[in-house]
Amino acid sequence: MAEPLQQADSDLKDEVDLQDLLRAVLDTRVWAITALVVVALIYWAVIVVVNLVKPEVYRYESRIEFVFSGVHEQQYPNGSPYSLSDLIAPVVLNTVYEKNKLEDFLDRQVFVGSFTIEPYTPEREFILEKYSNLLGNKSLSPPEIEELQSKLDSELKMSALDSATLVFSSSGSSGIPKEMIKTLLREIPAEWSRHMIDDRGVIRSDKQIYTSKVVDTVMVDRLDYLIMFEVILERLRLLEENIDTIKSMPNGLVVIDNNSGLGLPDLERAAEDMRRYQIGPLLNPIRTLGIAKDVQTVELYFNNELAELSRDSKILTAKKSNVEKAYNNYIQFDMASGSKAGDGLSTGSIIPQFGAEFLDRIMELTNMGADLEYRQGLNNQLLSLANELADADGERDRIEQLINALKGKQGELVTTSLRSSYEDKLLEELPRLLDQLKTYFDICTRLYLKLSTDQLGSAGELYRHADGEVDIYVSNNVLNFANFRLFFIVCFLALVIVVPISMIRNNLKNPK
Repeated sequence: MAEPLQQADSDLKDEVDLQDLLRAVLDTRVWAITALVVVALIYWAVIVVVNLVKPEVYRYESRIEFVFSGVHEQQYPNGSPYSLSDLIAPVVLNTVYEKNKLEDFLDRQVFVGSFTIEPYTPEREFILEKYSNLLGNKSLSPPEIEELQSKLDSELKMSALDSATLVFSSSGSSGIPKEMIKTLLREIPAEWSRHMIDDRGVIRSDKQIYTSKVVDTVMVDRLDYLIMFEVILERLRLLEENIDTIKSMPNGLVVIDNNSGLGLPDLERAAEDMRRYQIGPLLNPIRTLGIAKDVQTVELYFNNELAELSRDSKILTAKKSNVEKAYNNYIQFDMASGSKAGDGLSTGSIIPQFGAEFLDRIMELTNMGADLEYRQGLNNQLLSLANELADADGERDRIEQLINALKGKQGELVTTSLRSSYEDKLLEELPRLLDQLKTYFDICTRLYLKLSTDQLGSAGELYRHADGEVDIYVSNNVLNFANFRLFFIVCFLALVIVVPISMIRNNLKNPK
């Protein structure tokens, strides 16, 4: 009977002790609240001071993906080198800066220095996890582990080249409105793509192609008749060079221009018809009869041409003589030093053993190929120089005929009415001729661009937006999650320290 009473008395004492504990805790509320207020004041004062010393950092991010062929090889479609930093090159950022008239908001150098570009690899964690599971297999041999590690490095590198994050960051307020910064993050990759495609030609094959800009109608109109046709014929020759260049490209003979419906063979025939049936009928009477606005000016021009041809011919003749001497000297040296060896080679004898003599014969046979190549190179140089001399002689004859026509009796037979008739016809046909020549150049350019696009597999732009969003992050500001989390931790620690100390103090003052 005594044991239940003792147990009940013990439970009652425990209950009383819990109440006393709660009272003791509540008795510390004044000190606890005071401590929280003091800690809060000190904490937020420190945060504000730190923020004044180290201002807020605003970070705007936009993600883009690269869609051009060759990005994994770090080169543009035409093979020129590509670097991620090309997106924020000064030429790109300065163009955007001037286009948006940002000088009212911040300095140019500050603007250029505010942009960075970083690889964007959202699949990095997935790749690491995949290979972590594979590499965790303890039964793998060292070569298998090395192969997996190589594949891991390769996949990480490829994923880092596919896309990037364009970042604009500033300490404190940059002065540029938030919506304008978002617009800038979209304009910069667009300007980079335009600059590389239009100005640098990274989606065009590395070929020499002349455009219609080489046909300067203003310059042609100011020239005398014969000089005028010299320019037109030279431009027609450039057009023919374009045609030959496009011929050398894959599918060059079968590509069709979408605007005109002409293929390259059609364009080649059209250029020849222009030479024979349009330029010829206009040029021949003027050239034969020596019609000119200013005979002395035209004569002086062609005399200068003759002088240039004469100098070029002398240089070509000297070069041809030098090549001939080099060839003759080489032949004589070869005959003097290699006749005996040559006789031995020509016998076709079988060498009985692998000795020094056998190795010498092998070296001689190897040098025969280099010798033949050297002789062929000299012969090709001689042929090229001889052809250039022949072309110069033909051009000299043509110019001399023009000068004779200007000086000779044929020029005296030109009546005023005949001259006026030919000039009127020329002035009527010349604009149409130049426009048509420009059209042919434009067709060549379109065919070239079409072949380049088909060959290089490039889209109209070099990139696309990954998600179209612009994320904004602010660090070092007063009211942020990190500051509030740290504040609650500090308050908790303050209570943990102040409440027990206050309870001990109260208990010492009032032992009951």
